[in-house]
Amino acid sequence: MRGAEYLGDPYGGIFRGFDIARTLASAGADLHRANRPFDRDRTGFLFAEGGAAVLVCEEAEAARRRGARPYAEITGYAETFDAHSIMSMDSSGTQIADMLAAAMQDAGCVPGDIDYVNAHGTGTAVNDEIESAVIERLFGHRPLVNATKSLTGHCIGASGGIEAAVTALSLAHQTTHACRNLEQPIRDLRFVRETGPCAIETAITQSFAFGGHNAAVVMRRIGPSMPSARYSS
Repeated sequence: MRGAEYLGDPYGGIFRGFDIARTLASAGADLHRANRPFDRDRTGFLFAEGGAAVLVCEEAEAARRRGARPYAEITGYAETFDAHSIMSMDSSGTQIADMLAAAMQDAGCVPGDIDYVNAHGTGTAVNDEIESAVIERLFGHRPLVNATKSLTGHCIGASGGIEAAVTALSLAHQTTHACRNLEQPIRDLRFVRETGPCAIETAITQSFAFGGHNAAVVMRRIGPSMPSARYSS
């Protein structure tokens, strides 16, 4: 599992394209407060030029043989394609909900089993609204929710890999980072407001891409024994 992106552009065309589409965060008076996924005062995403993440996924027996330290068990995966727009997702969130349901079915779990959602959380007005509505509809107020992009900005194609790595580490270390600059949540979910320890057994990390590509991975905490399964190390 990997993600990488570097949109080197000496002429600024890519950046200008996002600016014309009005998807970029507006700095205002405080640069450090511009990036604020799921906040009522969000203005767009913070473009992060460059980023990479690699997770080694292998069978448990192979990990044992080479003495690897597993961080999490990958139990399910699903993807959907809503074909709604090159720039925005379908406002109903149907394809996102279907993707999450399929990922949980693949993992053999139900919404009540999910303890943590590492959300796509770009900070754009429409995406955050739709994503948070789907999370509330499927999971209620039970799971912890945060957005890694509140710390890293939007690394475009690298985001999914980075956020999967963050989710695996959260399971391994039983802690989550805070959703930075979240002061007025747009919805009454269990957004993580402070970094700290928490009990997480099962987590979902989800990503949505331009053109309507959606994907989610379900991960589980590694217990005392290692069953035959796929592991991220």
